[in-house]
Amino acid sequence: KVDKLHNKALGLANEKSYNSAIKTINQCLEISPHCSQFHTLKAKFFALEKNVVGARKALAKLDMKDQNVKTSLYHFVTGLCYYYEDDLERAISGFGEAKKELGEAKDWHDKAMAMHNAYVSGNKVVKIGGSYSSALACLDKGLGIDKGNSAYMAKLFYTRALLNTRYERL
Repeated sequence: KVDKLHNKALGLANEKSYNSAIKTINQCLEISPHCSQFHTLKAKFFALEKNVVGARKALAKLDMKDQNVKTSLYHFVTGLCYYYEDDLERAISGFGEAKKELGEAKDWHDKAMAMHNAYVSGNKVVKIGGSYSSALACLDKGLGIDKGNSAYMAKLFYTRALLNTRYERL
């Protein structure tokens, strides 16, 4: 029964039905309350739903001394948490560790890296000067990467406004 529920949860997650996947994984946890894989998957589903608090609570239930904790998945989930908390450097680090074993982590790593580079490039011109048009192009490229990451989007729009103010292009 637990295998069926586990597979159902993974299927729901593949369909991006994270809330339903969480409910299903909770049923798995009723049957097997100490299963590290289920706690980590629950954290992953919360994180993909952008519920960082829920993800961190689920991760806190893990016993990191348990050899059954899949560290690549743990690093992926912490990467997602940092990603949605706008700590891209830590997100990149988490995804970097996870991508050794998880294919999906590579895509997230590359996306976080591109977002971080766009911000750094634009911010550098704001702080020390340089090419307005190349900074604007970097920021605009960054704004197109992940519109669902509101903390990051706010930071980029703010940096773009500073750039326009600095170069008086309002």
